[in-house]
Amino acid sequence: VRVNLAESALHRQDDHHQRQLAALSARHADQLQQVVTRCSEVEMSFLTYRQNATAELAELAVLRHEISRLQGQPYSASRREQPDVQLLQTNLADIERDKLRIEEQLKHSENMRVLLERENAESRAELARLRGNVREEAIKQFEEARRPSLDEADAAAGAVAAPKKTALFDPEGRSLRGATPTKLIEHLLDPTATDSLFMQTFLLTYPSFMTGREVMNKIVEMHRRLADKSAAAGRAGSAPVHQPPGVLRVVNTLKYWMEGYWSDFVDDASLLEDVHAIMARLTDDTLAGILRNAIERRKSGTAAPTASTDRNTSTAPRPILSRPTSRPSALDLLSLTPSLGGSTIPPQPSSASTAGGDGASHDRSSGVRATASLLRSLAGVDDARDTAAAVRPRILEFDPLELARQLTLIEADLFARVKGREFVGLAWTKEDKAERAPNLLRMNQWSNHVVHWLISELVAVRDTGGSGGVRLRAQVLERVIVFGQCLDKLNNLNGVKEVTAALQSSCVFRLKKTREAVGSKYLRIHNDLVASVSSELNYKRFRQRVLSASPPLIPFPGIYQGDLMFVDTYIKDRLEGGLVNVQKQQKVANIVLELQAYQRTPYNLEPVPEIQEYIRGYAALTDDAAYAASLACEPRVGGGGGGGGGA
Repeated sequence: VRVNLAESALHRQDDHHQRQLAALSARHADQLQQVVTRCSEVEMSFLTYRQNATAELAELAVLRHEISRLQGQPYSASRREQPDVQLLQTNLADIERDKLRIEEQLKHSENMRVLLERENAESRAELARLRGNVREEAIKQFEEARRPSLDEADAAAGAVAAPKKTALFDPEGRSLRGATPTKLIEHLLDPTATDSLFMQTFLLTYPSFMTGREVMNKIVEMHRRLADKSAAAGRAGSAPVHQPPGVLRVVNTLKYWMEGYWSDFVDDASLLEDVHAIMARLTDDTLAGILRNAIERRKSGTAAPTASTDRNTSTAPRPILSRPTSRPSALDLLSLTPSLGGSTIPPQPSSASTAGGDGASHDRSSGVRATASLLRSLAGVDDARDTAAAVRPRILEFDPLELARQLTLIEADLFARVKGREFVGLAWTKEDKAERAPNLLRMNQWSNHVVHWLISELVAVRDTGGSGGVRLRAQVLERVIVFGQCLDKLNNLNGVKEVTAALQSSCVFRLKKTREAVGSKYLRIHNDLVASVSSELNYKRFRQRVLSASPPLIPFPGIYQGDLMFVDTYIKDRLEGGLVNVQKQQKVANIVLELQAYQRTPYNLEPVPEIQEYIRGYAALTDDAAYAASLACEPRVGGGGGGGGGA
């Protein structure tokens, strides 16, 4: 009835506009006719006047000529005739101006007519749009008037638990406290719902309160009901041209589910069989093609490229391969060719071929043995068994910026492989954590490796009886600090946390002589790095840095894991009546989705396999060995044996 009344009002308004337009056109036509008539009359009067004046002037000229002939004098126009000619010329100019004015009025009238026709066409189009808007608004009001009654019925039946005076999934943004899994799936498949965040939240967290088989059963049931309804309408002769909106919602949900959580379909092959069954029942080839393409992309492994596979290195900065330090390394000393002690030192293979090999071959010449002894002395190696450690690459041999770039590429790849489900339900703390959170555990193990690598680099430089060992350790410590600063500039906050963890470990923190030999500039950088990842005020400064940084970025996952543990400990999974705590699931999803947002932007850096292999393959010391090496570098004041201390 409201639609009919609105259409009647629009028709009346249209008729009124048509009458006004007709009256305005008639008035303009009358005015135009009057202007044309007046113009014609003026032109006729002008022609008559000009003809009469011409005739009179001709007769006057004849008479003047006759008089002049009779008097024997030549004829010349008198001054008395000139005013008459000037008056005629003035009248002629006035008439020309009137003619031009009338022509301008005619052009203006024509423009007005065109403008009125255009406004008339626009009015008709606006009327059609208004009619469509009124119809859509009426349907929307009907749905909104119907939803509260359904929500109240659900609440009365115990299917939902909403805040006071708040309807289920109110469009104005008021939140829902809890609902049964069935009601959550109904909202997931509701074609009138436009909350994409709810779909992400549900598909991320549903394993904590139901199985994938239960979700798929509800989706299949919904699609079967919609298909039967559409088939019944077709038999009745009133089938819609397009698929029902609910079918499109089902297809979009399945597409997002497969693209984001393909492991669910790998673990349970029957889920994919149900998707194929739904595709077979679809009458729209376009919708079936959407699901088919999603399945093919996932099976071919091209649906979700990681930050490493999606990297474009065409515009990446050039790698820095030079060794900035002026101090000759062990490899440099081995490659020297001048004679030493009367023998020549043969050139040695590159680090890639000598790393991990025996540094002192039994068949070398005495000069080589002398050089190896010198290398062991410079590096603080006690016996020939440590020669391999002496000749392997050291952190001083690499540019700190390039070293930070390569570590960032390694950690960006590890971080991009972590799945969102590995954070849900504290999966990394469960007994089956190796199956539920393998990538997150791998990243944690890598961070431990980096920390031990940096500690080993620092404590591997031992004293040789003088202050050379302290100065060299100070250089290594300064290089590690600059390395951390480069990681900070690359937004690798996980790497910054690893550097500060190594520098604050007991093995390094106790090296007071080494710290005193470090320049004040480096100590200020170190203090800034420690403050940026400090746990004070629940990592307030770190969180501000993450929010203000521009991607690409690698955050420190441990902070988010702590947030998830807090949510899991202090917020219940279920509410009264066994309803799912929707607000808890939303909090978990917000934390995980923030982490996943940083996985989408790759680093534009060129990998250097040699440097990455050096970091990956570094044989770091264990906790006890590192602490023993630290004691060997700087023994305890007052003596005492070596106790173990973790890094």
